[in-house]
Amino acid sequence: MQKGKTRDDGKTPEQRSAAAKKAAATRKANLAKGRGDVTKISLDIPKILLAQFEEDIVKKLRYSSTNSAIREAMRTFWLSRRLEKE
Repeated sequence: MQKGKTRDDGKTPEQRSAAAKKAAATRKANLAKGRGDVTKISLDIPKILLAQFEEDIVKKLRYSSTNSAIREAMRTFWLSRRLEKE
């Protein structure tokens, strides 16, 4: 092995680091493209409430995911509140 190289790929640690950073940026860009104009959020929800929501809404109404069911519930709630104000 040559001096300053720790693997047989022919790259220096600096070159590997630069390649890893570029790959991470590419993954991040590709992920953003796939989600479109979507913001990721985090919620603190009691376990029992989430379990009941998943059982009563997600499974029974056959949503593809808990995320999609929550998005639909938010849209429905927002629309109903909006219509109440009119």
